[in-house]
Amino acid sequence: MAKKVTSREEFVAGLKEAAAEAGVKGKELADKAGKDAEEVKKAAVKAKDSAKASAKASGEKAKTHVKAAGEKAKSATEKVKKEVKNAGATVKAKAELAKDDIKKTVVVQFDGEDRVVDEVVERALKDYKSKSNKPLKDIKVYIKPEDRSAYYVVNGSYADRIDL
Repeated sequence: MAKKVTSREEFVAGLKEAAAEAGVKGKELADKAGKDAEEVKKAAVKAKDSAKASAKASGEKAKTHVKAAGEKAKSATEKVKKEVKNAGATVKAKAELAKDDIKKTVVVQFDGEDRVVDEVVERALKDYKSKSNKPLKDIKVYIKPEDRSAYYVVNGSYADRIDL
């Protein structure tokens, strides 16, 4: 069974979509980090207020509460920074893959003739569209140089041929 051939445009579109999803994920992580930091800040303020109230009773106990709240805030901030950094690295890596601007051409040579595969696929698509108005989900093209033909199957059910 022939593998589905992914075009460069589909591949690049998939990478761009993945990069966009990673960007959304990064934004979600950053938003979550902001909310977490806000909660930690509220907890620190609450602890500070509590510490102030109890400072009258015990100066040492108040210092411990403030120090613990500060450590919690610092720990949460570090965790958020790591999550955002990891999300940013993922987005950057996917964006680098999408930059692949190498021009690729596949040519079939037979009996002194050259046929560019992308052109054969385009001709098969054009032939199908001229004969059918059904939606096109996938196409498989089989080039048979000895017959000077290309056979194609659309959506796994419609089959036809074109001359090369």
